[in-house]
Amino acid sequence: MGEDVDFLQRKGALTVPDTRLRNELLRSYVQYVHPYMPLLDLKDFLQPIERNDGNSPVSLLLFQAVMFAATAYVDMRFLHAQGFDNRKAARRFFFQRARVR
Repeated sequence: MGEDVDFLQRKGALTVPDTRLRNELLRSYVQYVHPYMPLLDLKDFLQPIERNDGNSPVSLLLFQAVMFAATAYVDMRFLHAQGFDNRKAARRFFFQRARVR
């Protein structure tokens, strides 16, 4: 199990973006992705994130997939603020976090 956690840490799969970027990615997901692919119960997914109390876990793999999907729509100023030169670089970065291989 320790090796699995180490692997996931190296991939960034256990890392959450800073709050401002995270919130913008979530907003972009809800506004642009979810209406066309309503695969999640948004209430069940977003409530634990809003609470942030550790009592209601969220799948980090699912969280990373949502972050990745939202990078296609989030305003570029938020990606630039995190040091990404372009959307392609941000998408590659978030894809690596969501992809477990």
